[in-house]
Amino acid sequence: MLTISNLVVNYGAIRALHGVSLRVGKGEIVTLIGCNGAGKSTTLRTVSGLLRPVSGSIEFDGAMISRLAPHTIVARGLAQAPEGRGIFANMTVEENLELGAYARPKSEAPQIEKDRERALTLFPRLRERLKQNAGTLSGGEQQMLAIGRALLARPRLLLLDEPSLGLAPQVVATIFRIIREINEAGTTILLVEQNAHMALQVAHRAYVLQVGKIVMEGDAKELASHDEVRRAYLGIG
Repeated sequence: MLTISNLVVNYGAIRALHGVSLRVGKGEIVTLIGCNGAGKSTTLRTVSGLLRPVSGSIEFDGAMISRLAPHTIVARGLAQAPEGRGIFANMTVEENLELGAYARPKSEAPQIEKDRERALTLFPRLRERLKQNAGTLSGGEQQMLAIGRALLARPRLLLLDEPSLGLAPQVVATIFRIIREINEAGTTILLVEQNAHMALQVAHRAYVLQVGKIVMEGDAKELASHDEVRRAYLGIG
């Protein structure tokens, strides 16, 4: 579904990605793990069209999207829940969810309502807080809102950037359970996550990113048992 080939990205004069290549097959959860500053979020932001690559290509569902505007990419079926959640704090939970469907035509109104109901079923806390300003939610609830909002775009590929960041362990467990449910319902997922233990548990395949380069890839369970991954990312050995 997604093929990234030899992706090179700069932040000003600084090279952030040095020829990154990866693929995500339909129906998979693929995770990208690595330390702070490795280039994980840069990769997702480039796929979403928020950053322009210096070179390389991004192919989504058979079409090149490397030079498309972000709203065009969303309309093609790719949505992101960004690092830091990116919710609109002064708007209600309901208004935030509505914005997730902004790029969809009015003719899809019945399906949008179904997708809204699905998001509220996945995240029942949001249903209880629909009229509440999003900025008053807890961190975990804001993360649920960010994912729910992305689902309202009806993505075939969902990009998740650090969904566990700053959350209590019990909330993290809930978020990852729902990530698995979203995938089992048919949505392909590319997951960026510092919590390598949880990411490798939920993912089918994984890539390890170091200083803008992919240094390891493979089956998630196999990587979780690799000595180097266990020492560097799981705190074992």
